[in-house]
Amino acid sequence: MVDKFKLYRYTFCRVLHKVGLLKYFNFNLTRHGEQKKILIPIQSELGYFNLTSGEVWLKWILQDLKKNIDGVFVDIGVNLGQSLILHYALDIKNTYLGFEPNPTCYAYSRKLIKANKLQHYHLVPTGLSGNHSIVKLFGNLEHASGGSILENFRNNKEKFNKVVQYVSVMKGDDALKEIDLKEKIGLLKIDVEGAELDVLSGLTETIQKDKPLMIVEALPIYSTETENGRFRKQRVDSLLKLLKELNYCMYLIVEKSFQLKRINTIEVHSNMSETNYLFVHEDRIHEVEDSLETYKLIS
Repeated sequence: MVDKFKLYRYTFCRVLHKVGLLKYFNFNLTRHGEQKKILIPIQSELGYFNLTSGEVWLKWILQDLKKNIDGVFVDIGVNLGQSLILHYALDIKNTYLGFEPNPTCYAYSRKLIKANKLQHYHLVPTGLSGNHSIVKLFGNLEHASGGSILENFRNNKEKFNKVVQYVSVMKGDDALKEIDLKEKIGLLKIDVEGAELDVLSGLTETIQKDKPLMIVEALPIYSTETENGRFRKQRVDSLLKLLKELNYCMYLIVEKSFQLKRINTIEVHSNMSETNYLFVHEDRIHEVEDSLETYKLIS
């Protein structure tokens, strides 16, 4: 009955959105299903997707790994707070630090923190990259999760090459020094629609020092027969080269079956359920593998 009620609330909000009425409502709804309930603000048409469990694979891998997060949980690409919600709902004790350049998403995530009176949750209204700059954010909606700072990342130019915002980015190592949390970085969760190479190239000093766990999305290459595919392949290869130099090992997160597969490269493919990867420093492999309960290692 509880699951049906959750579905009804989500469906009700979605219907209001479809007919253009949700923008006239502002209210909070309670989400259950993890270790803690959390209030979800529904404001200015935003937030109703957070009523569902969203990325179930992420929920369970964070549950498995939370005892290995020995420092700040850094969420790069907060969007509307999907990972922030899981951090709180799963009772992860570490400080949460989120970076989000999109002002619409940043403002909503602040409301999320305020509605739940969350302590030790910090948001910074900037993206992370390899240097300091003002860049174009391309997308189709002001709050779209598919927004990217890479103009040529997507093939669908009509939909995704519209300049939604001009936003700021900072070199990650410098940003973390300025914030001065007095804690090491325990986990980097990176979901930045193609800009993961830029993010990680600006965090090499932090990564070498703290050896954090990393959960990184790398969207499919699809085909190296196209200009876009070759562009994506070159960036993925550069990303893996950088992480190999930093002594990191890579696991494919097989989302549908809750499995981790040790791999050495990212193949050309089009499977959207195999786009997230766990990176573990070679010094921490046995520690992390021994802590897995829900996820199973496969060869």
